[in-house]
Amino acid sequence: MKALFLVSQSPRRIELLRRFGYVFQVISTEFREDKSGEGTPDLALENARGKLREAEDRGEGVYLASDTIVYLDGLILGKPGDREEARDFLRRLSGKVHHVYTGIAVREIPSGRVREELVDTAVKFRDLEEDEIEMMLSFDDPLDKAGAYAIQGIAGLFIESISGSYYNVVGLPMERVYPALKDFGITPVLLSKNRPR
Repeated sequence: MKALFLVSQSPRRIELLRRFGYVFQVISTEFREDKSGEGTPDLALENARGKLREAEDRGEGVYLASDTIVYLDGLILGKPGDREEARDFLRRLSGKVHHVYTGIAVREIPSGRVREELVDTAVKFRDLEEDEIEMMLSFDDPLDKAGAYAIQGIAGLFIESISGSYYNVVGLPMERVYPALKDFGITPVLLSKNRPR
């Protein structure tokens, strides 16, 4: 059975892969993501590629890297630097449709074969009242999340609509990760022919 390496320290990505039955090792990278400000959605894929390039080589296996950004009106809303910036992000998102992009990059060693994809989900917050923004800032750690919110947290109460992958907004679009990893011979343990009996 091939080894799977997740090039991410994200608790949400780790949780999603575990929840869906993948067996993997977490490895870190020194890559510094380019996150906030002007840019294009392609930045998510560029960051995923950068993480994959800089990942510690653990030998043969399949390496999965990803990056998620929130995109609104030509601006990338990365992880906010402080609570005031988080508050500003949530005010900007209020009542508007924004897009969550996740870049996925998968590389197999030693073959060098690569598979990449950029996944887009449209999300609309309803008009947020100031006390609701403060509630989101208090209940969820906004500094650890692109766009300052977690759809799986209290922010989910204020989402009016979503078009696309819910898991993409959480941080890893599992509907796209599954076929990408399957293409390299990696499947969840529950589906594996090599699962323990």
